[in-house]
Amino acid sequence: MTLRVIPRAISACVASALMLPMAPASAAGADDLRDIVGAKGRDGEPALERRGYTFVDVGKSSNAAYSYWWNNSQRTCVRVTTRDGKYADIINADASDCGQTRKESAKESGMSDGAKVAVGAAALLGVAALLHKSHHRDDRNYNEQQTADFERGYRDGLYNNSYHNYGNSRDYSDGYNRGADERRDQSSYRYEYGHHSYGPNWVPCGDEGGYCSFRGSGVVRFGTDGQFVTRRGFNGMNCNLRTFGDDPAPGRRKQCYVREDGR
Repeated sequence: MTLRVIPRAISACVASALMLPMAPASAAGADDLRDIVGAKGRDGEPALERRGYTFVDVGKSSNAAYSYWWNNSQRTCVRVTTRDGKYADIINADASDCGQTRKESAKESGMSDGAKVAVGAAALLGVAALLHKSHHRDDRNYNEQQTADFERGYRDGLYNNSYHNYGNSRDYSDGYNRGADERRDQSSYRYEYGHHSYGPNWVPCGDEGGYCSFRGSGVVRFGTDGQFVTRRGFNGMNCNLRTFGDDPAPGRRKQCYVREDGR
């Protein structure tokens, strides 16, 4: 039998080729969706679906919409921010934002850190799952108790329940305001919306002795049943007599209300 001898030059080329680094696999999640940023919403949605993403949920603010999409094969959740009818940004989100509590693949199975916090907070509240998403809390990282406080406030604001901040928690106050924002944005088509007992555009933000939390510049009034004093503040203020100077309703329990169009 005749043996073929591979020339040294060819052998060296083969060896070099074998040592070359392999091209990285296409990035999962948001990095693989950069080309969709800037697309119109009606074009972006089919593009996401063609790449294996399924729509999960959407929330709105005064100037943007935040939609969450889940890719089951990649076990990836992404958040799409839409402004003026176009995809302004796409980022990776925790699986819990897409209603998933486990990261599953051939190599690993276990809860993500975000899912652990979400499940723990839901257990503290005695609910099946959280309603709010990461964009509601401006992507701030909370522990279980903070997340539970924010969620309780968010639910109260979303469902127009009374403001009950038992522990004077700033997280509850933030959640209440964001829930009220969501209710307003989803109900803005109703003429009577906002014309409630607090007066147009006013949202409860803190109990007397607590803290009124809001973002940016805000007009806050302190009092009860039509008797109020008003102050302007920035990024929140204490809800007490020392801050407002006058007692508009002596001997009565008072609250603070922030004017939505002043934030």
